[in-house]
Amino acid sequence: MKRLFIYFSAMLLLWACGSGTKTSSYTIQNATFESAGPYFEGANTFTFSHTVDPALLSDSLGFSLEKIRSVRLKSVNIKPAEGQSLQGYRSFALAFMGNTSESISAAVLNPLPENSATAALGVSAETDASAFFKEGTFYLVLDTDFKTDVEENIRFLGDLVFEITY
Repeated sequence: MKRLFIYFSAMLLLWACGSGTKTSSYTIQNATFESAGPYFEGANTFTFSHTVDPALLSDSLGFSLEKIRSVRLKSVNIKPAEGQSLQGYRSFALAFMGNTSESISAAVLNPLPENSATAALGVSAETDASAFFKEGTFYLVLDTDFKTDVEENIRFLGDLVFEITY
């Protein structure tokens, strides 16, 4: 009987001390990256401001900004706005910026393959964006390398998938 009590006590202790972590995907679709032109050959910057919305989580039960343990960017796809193309660009790089957090580079595609309709950026597996999510609102900064000067207004749309552990 004593062994049974010790066994159940140990199981209860392990269950109570378990990590209790949850992982959920968080998807931002059609993030609109904009800036004012004209644009000159070389590097140009486009920004998108995002406020964390628990409704974008695949499972928001028990979620709160304070409970975030890590945020990993899993994929980034950039496409041109309707009526535009990616033919005038050499590369793309994505970074996170916040009001209190130090900026970090998160994804890059260099060079952009010829005749690409979308740009699938390679993401950094080590990048943890949790500090930006905990701020509640943060900025995504898309740097583009233009092949030539451009006079027209340009917009890019981004689909980003994150994995949040809380």
